[in-house]
Amino acid sequence: MRRKKDAKSESDSNEQNRPTKFSPDEAIRKIRLTLRDGDTIFSRHLLDDIRTGRHGVSHQDVLHVLRSGEIISPPVWDEEHRNWKYEVEGTDLEDEEELRAITVIIEERFTIFIVTAY
Repeated sequence: MRRKKDAKSESDSNEQNRPTKFSPDEAIRKIRLTLRDGDTIFSRHLLDDIRTGRHGVSHQDVLHVLRSGEIISPPVWDEEHRNWKYEVEGTDLEDEEELRAITVIIEERFTIFIVTAY
């Protein structure tokens, strides 16, 4: 039978293996720097949504919200993919529709991965 102390140690160990969790201000700075000088990857899911017009967004809309939007909520830990997801909120390219882009910062690869936008 597992003791409570062992369970806590395992939980602490899992937290130590997580990538860095950035504040909203740090995250938006890293996203914008990576957009300018790093690599930006659109998920297959997002590319399919753009191609089919599912949410009415384009590549340019997504990039616009990342360049001009803000992160107003803390990141969310995704246990399955073992990463922090940041929700960038803003508007589309024409500043007419609200838009959110869910983004992962992969700091060690100087990359952002855009999971979805809606």
